[in-house]
Amino acid sequence: MNAPDTPPATDDDTPLRPASLGASENGRLHDFSLVERHPALQDARFRCPRVQALHSWWWRFDGAVPERRQFDILEHRAIVNHLFMIEVVNPTRFQFRICGEASSAIVGRDNTHVFLECGQAGQFGPLACYYAEVVKARQPFRCHGSFHYLDHGLVDFESIDCPVSNETGQITHLIGCIDICETP
Repeated sequence: MNAPDTPPATDDDTPLRPASLGASENGRLHDFSLVERHPALQDARFRCPRVQALHSWWWRFDGAVPERRQFDILEHRAIVNHLFMIEVVNPTRFQFRICGEASSAIVGRDNTHVFLECGQAGQFGPLACYYAEVVKARQPFRCHGSFHYLDHGLVDFESIDCPVSNETGQITHLIGCIDICETP
């Protein structure tokens, strides 16, 4: 069995590492083009228990957007390496503030401090526009799909992006979790 905070391993216990499919010389993300994104309603069920855990935390506020201060990292120790936090700089500009080690391994790089904006070239522009949609909707969104892992073909993943607000209700951050799905 794999350690809870590492990507799945091969038969010889070599950790899987993401392939560079879709990557450019400047270290862009992997090819996440096979992804479906949609609202994560309260009754949503996830294949990945870590992603389900963050979903359950967000919905315990009964659909009201929780404040960022209500997110206690100590409550989420079991999933901390799969978490990431994105600051909403303005409605179309975002910055990765924290990227857990497992989330960085899954996407192929540590994006901590990276800015992304709608209209930006490459994969970050569409990702920023997706984050803008999450902020506007004021509810969590789920992503699921497949991407290429080195020598292992397509691997399924799930993630969730949960908006959190300041004390006035303005969405200031997205807290997310990403994980590789176990083979059924």
